[in-house]
Amino acid sequence: MYTNLVLLTVTNYTDTFLLYLQSASIVAFWKGEKKYVIVIEDRTLIKINQTIDYINKNIRPFFDNKWEVIVLVGKSTSTDSGWHRQQLLKLHYSAMINNEWVLLLDTKNFFIREVTATNFFVKGAPIMNTYPGNHAFGLRCNSNMRKYLDLTPEVTDNFSLLTPALFHTATLRNLLIDINFDVNKWKFGEATEISLYLNYATQFLKYIPCDFITGIYDNDINGSDLAQAEMIEYTVRREYILFWSHHRRAFSETTINITSEVMNKVGIKSEIINNWKDNYINTVTENPSIISY
Repeated sequence: MYTNLVLLTVTNYTDTFLLYLQSASIVAFWKGEKKYVIVIEDRTLIKINQTIDYINKNIRPFFDNKWEVIVLVGKSTSTDSGWHRQQLLKLHYSAMINNEWVLLLDTKNFFIREVTATNFFVKGAPIMNTYPGNHAFGLRCNSNMRKYLDLTPEVTDNFSLLTPALFHTATLRNLLIDINFDVNKWKFGEATEISLYLNYATQFLKYIPCDFITGIYDNDINGSDLAQAEMIEYTVRREYILFWSHHRRAFSETTINITSEVMNKVGIKSEIINNWKDNYINTVTENPSIISY
């Protein structure tokens, strides 16, 4: 069970600066099976080719010949909405994986300490990240999915909507069969791929709620230097925190510096961090709309 786990992420051209830092963190800290699946979300041939070119020039060099890096071009979906299209592709391609488990990542997720597949199981049970029970959007998503799946209306407060998330591929395939999932037809309402999967999977699998990720998701950061320093130290010192996340919309000097300092303290090379910062700034300068998504 523990060794049969693969990493999967979905990306697009404007997220390649995040993919760059994620890839560096994977090589530095992932000690499990050396298999990394990258699904390209871009829809136009020009963008697809730009993303493939970026991966070949800037991502593949991180990985030695012991790694299997699989790059897939996402097929057409029932929506052009970037957020929903990503979710459809995550479900579709995770279900195609031959491994027993998929660790589903967004490109904003970075490993910050050595991790193997065993870190994602407690006494044989898979873990799921905790989520605030009073989070209005989360409660609505879980409620909507339980109604859709014709389950009892109670919503488990700990059901996460956040990546990383651990998918059991056989259970995921059964879910997609049960709902007649077609990536070209299925439409999301107010829900996420993780709320759909977890509300279904927890009928058959016992997931253990754990707090293993933190990070920055917007610019609502306490501005004092002390608060920032405490946030960095909190992340670095607590061994149960396995991931740091930085959402692209958290674009400010303060947030970029916090993430840079976290990655520096865990041992990512300064050259890589500086490249990430430069790419981030250049990408937003060229595509300012991405920080509103």
